[in-house]
Amino acid sequence: MSSGEIVGVTDGRECHLGVPGRDNELLALEAVAAEQNRDAVTSGRPYRTVVFFAPLTAEPGDSTPVSIQSLRGTLAAQNQVNSREGDIVQIRLLIANAGKYFAYGSQNGQGPDVAREIIERKDRDRIAAVVGITQSRPSSFAAVGEISAASIPVIGNSVTGSRMVDERAPSYYFQVSPSNDRIAEVMAEFAAYSEQIGELTTSKDGRTAVVVYDPDDEFFSSDLQRKFTEHYKGGKVVNVPYYENRNGQIVSEVARDICAEIRASGGYILYAGRSGEMPELFDALQASADCRKADGKPVAVFSESTAATYMQDPGDMLQKHSVLKPYYVMLNNSTGTVSPDSPYSEFTVRFRSVFKDGSVPEGNAAGAYDALRVASEVINSVYAQYKTPQNSSAPFQPTDVYARLSNPGVQNFSGASGLLSLDSRHKYPPNKAVYVLESHTDKSVTTWMACGLLPDQPPDRGFPAP
Repeated sequence: MSSGEIVGVTDGRECHLGVPGRDNELLALEAVAAEQNRDAVTSGRPYRTVVFFAPLTAEPGDSTPVSIQSLRGTLAAQNQVNSREGDIVQIRLLIANAGKYFAYGSQNGQGPDVAREIIERKDRDRIAAVVGITQSRPSSFAAVGEISAASIPVIGNSVTGSRMVDERAPSYYFQVSPSNDRIAEVMAEFAAYSEQIGELTTSKDGRTAVVVYDPDDEFFSSDLQRKFTEHYKGGKVVNVPYYENRNGQIVSEVARDICAEIRASGGYILYAGRSGEMPELFDALQASADCRKADGKPVAVFSESTAATYMQDPGDMLQKHSVLKPYYVMLNNSTGTVSPDSPYSEFTVRFRSVFKDGSVPEGNAAGAYDALRVASEVINSVYAQYKTPQNSSAPFQPTDVYARLSNPGVQNFSGASGLLSLDSRHKYPPNKAVYVLESHTDKSVTTWMACGLLPDQPPDRGFPAP
């Protein structure tokens, strides 16, 4: 590609999607996939292929794609599934890179169609499902639609845009994440009533939310801005545009406008932008003299989509941006704490056993871990239905996996990101667990709010949404 990216599909051995020196994290994950795939196909047990499909590369200088962490979670889940005892269908994992912004995910006039590559490999590679996606965009929506039209089920993670799951959504699409409406409701509750935000705001007329969003990003940022505004009862909402495609917009001027609103209102920043655009804005906010408050307190920043580099190294982020006090939404309780019989703890232990490089087992990885395990659960149910004493390989198609996922689906599946139920009536989990967290310089995490069907609670003991 003109950007230098390599897009397409690999099993980790047949080709490389990462460029040495530029995509070293991706290359390392391809090596993990290659080894685990070799073990799967030589295990003597039946196997099926699942494709992890997401934007895994970016342009030089861009922040690390959040999808990299989701790929880690998927590989940890593959390891968990394939380690189970008994008559378990092994998972072989293909990695499919759609390129930055999902630019090459579907049919387009710019070059490759990675969704078509996946479809063309369906029979040869015994593809049973696709997982990942990770972004709400017109291009990811089109790619999911193309795969759905080929009758392959898709289970997304870290996807929250309303358009991805409304009445226009492709019929074969499911996701383990909630929609922006639910997340915005939780964010509005925390922003309006929490002591944490209250201590950093000074207005007597309520807590002014300075919402930073991209008006052109209808699938995610603008959607979240609208939903938050509808739910927020804590004070005024002031909007500041911040475009993913800058088109001449100067980030330092955006920061100046944000800081001016903070000084005038005594409010806080509600960041509704994309995670990849966060680092440049944070740098500009830190550099702006206007963001130094008279009371000496930092500016509260509350976000849904948080930069991957900040999740992996919060100490560096906090030290470089002392003017800010970040809080963020996550879809699992990414504290790293291990407790007996906890689904999240099981995920944490598994993740750290696969990745010994200090990678943080945060919520994007947990959601991806759950997506693959849900796919495996359904694949095993179909396998049990079709296998016979004469044919233990149990031939079945992706349509059979979709049919099983639709009815009876999975009910109260104990996931690292909460109790999950998916079926034809619930294309995304009802009452999904949502957390508000704060990271510290030592990588510890404080949980300030938790609601929904939490992983450590039985189905009837979940905390209701606000």
